[in-house]
Amino acid sequence: MPSPISNHESKLRQPLLAGLLGLLAACGGGGSNLAPAPAPLPAPKSLTLSGTAAVGLALANASVQARCAGAEGSATTAADGSFRLQLSGASQPCLLRVSASDGTRLHSLALGAGEQALVNITPLTELLVLRASRKDAVSLFDGFNPASAPSAAEWRAAESDVRRLLNGVVDLSLLPDLVAAPLKAAMPGQPSNDPQDQLLDALKERASAEQWSSWARLLASGGPLPEAAAFVPTLALADRQITLAAGQSHRFTAATNYPPNGRYLRPPLRWRVVEADGGSIDALSGAYQAPAQPGTYHVQVVRDDFAGIGATVEVRVLARDAFVPRLGVPAPELSLRVGQSWRFSADTNYPPNVMYIRQPLRWSVLEAEGGRIDALSGQYTAPPQVGRYHVRVEREDFPAVSAQISVQVQAWEVLNLHRGLVEAAPSEQRVVRSAAEFKALVDAWQLQSSPYRPEPQVDFGQDMVLAIAEQGSSGCASLEIVDVRAEAGKLLVAYRERPIPPGIACTVVITYPVLLVALPRSDLPVEFARRP
Repeated sequence: MPSPISNHESKLRQPLLAGLLGLLAACGGGGSNLAPAPAPLPAPKSLTLSGTAAVGLALANASVQARCAGAEGSATTAADGSFRLQLSGASQPCLLRVSASDGTRLHSLALGAGEQALVNITPLTELLVLRASRKDAVSLFDGFNPASAPSAAEWRAAESDVRRLLNGVVDLSLLPDLVAAPLKAAMPGQPSNDPQDQLLDALKERASAEQWSSWARLLASGGPLPEAAAFVPTLALADRQITLAAGQSHRFTAATNYPPNGRYLRPPLRWRVVEADGGSIDALSGAYQAPAQPGTYHVQVVRDDFAGIGATVEVRVLARDAFVPRLGVPAPELSLRVGQSWRFSADTNYPPNVMYIRQPLRWSVLEAEGGRIDALSGQYTAPPQVGRYHVRVEREDFPAVSAQISVQVQAWEVLNLHRGLVEAAPSEQRVVRSAAEFKALVDAWQLQSSPYRPEPQVDFGQDMVLAIAEQGSSGCASLEIVDVRAEAGKLLVAYRERPIPPGIACTVVITYPVLLVALPRSDLPVEFARRP
C-alpha cells in the first residue's frame, strides 16, 4: 500500500498545486489552447542547367562541370552531346566547362535569373567567354567568382565582337543566340541538318589551329579588333541556262571568292531543285539528274557562309531523244599579261544532218575596258591595265547556250614551262636576262612545255625572266606570284605556294614545282620573299 500523506505534507502541497494551476491558466494552458507549431523552413531553390556540347560532332561521354552562385555540380554528356545538371541551392551566373577524352576543353556561361537555363558549350561560347571575361578561360573557371561575372551589357558587347571577328568565316546572321539556341549535334554516321551544327562544322573546316590561337589571344586581351578590309562575297554560275534531255545527268559548278582569314575544305555552296518534280540534285556536289518529264525547271545555289548570296539556273528539259546542243571551253580561267594576245577556242556538237561552214560561235568581252576580241575567230588582245575581265562565247544556232571565261590580266606573263619527273631538286630563285641564260636554265631544270599551249617566246631586249623552284607539299603543289614592286632601290618579288581549291583531293607527296614569269626588264637587284 502506498504510504499515507501526513497532514504537514498535505498542507505544504496544497499551495504549490494551486500556484502551478494558476500559472497554467495564465499561459492559456489546456488541450485546446496550445501555441501553434513553427512553420517549416522553405526548401532550398534548385537550378537546372541543360544543353549540348559539340564542335560540329557531338562531344559524347564528356565531363561537364558547373560552378554557380551557391553550388557546384557535374554530369556526363550523352552520345548526342546533351547534358543536364540539377543543382540544389544554386543560382545563376554559372560557368560551365566540358572536358572530352581527346583533350578538347571548352567553356560557356549562363547569366540569366531563372531556375532553368539552356546553355550550350561550343567553340562559339568559348570565344564569347574569352571576350567577356578578358582573361584565359581555364584560369577563369579555376578561380570563378560569381560576383565578378560579366554583366549583361558586357556579354552583349562580347557577342558583337565575336560576330564581327568571324564575319567572312561563317555566317552567324541566322543564329540569334550563340549560347542558348537549341542545338542538335551530328554523331558519327548520323549527320545533322541543324543550322547551328552546320555552322560549327564550317568553323572547324575554315579556321586552322594557328588561326584559332590567334583569335583566342586577341579576344582575351580585350584589345580592339583589327579593321579588316571589307570583303564582298561573290558567286558566279558557269551557266545561267542549260538544256538537257530527259533523264540526263549534269554537274553544276559555280565560282566563289574566299575571305582572307578563312580556310575551306569544300566550296561553300548548297544546291537544290526549286520544283518538286524538277529532278534530283546532290546538295553539296551539284550533281543533277533531269526529270523524265520535259519542261522548264530551276536549280538554285546559295553560299552557306553568306546565306544572302545565291543564283538560279534555268534548266530546259527536252524529250529523251532530242538533240541537246553543247558548248565547252578548255578552262574557265586564264591569266595573261597586259597587252598579250590569245586565241580562245571552244568545243561544240552539231545536230544530225546539218552542215556548218564554220563553228557557230560568237565571242565578246563583257567589260568595255576589258580588251579586244574578234567575234568570229576568238582572237583576243588583253587591255593595257591590270584587272579581272570576262570573255563570253555563245552558239549562234542556239543563243541560249553560252560559256564564260574569267581573264586575269597582270603585269607579268606566266611561261608555259614545268619540270619533268625528278627524284629531287633544290629550292632556288634566279633572274634570267639573256637567251643563253634562259636555255641553260631550261636544260638544268629539265623544263618542258605543255603540248596544248605555245612554246614560250621571250624578247630579252625588253623583258627578263624570274625563275623560282621550291619543294611542294602535295601532288597538287604549284607556285604563284603575289606581288612585284620596286621599293628602296630593289625589285621585291613575293610568291607563295598556290592554295589548293576546296574539294580537290591531293596526294601527300614531295614534289618540286617551278614558276617562270616574264616581266619588263629591270636592272634593279631582285629580292625574293616566300609568303605563307
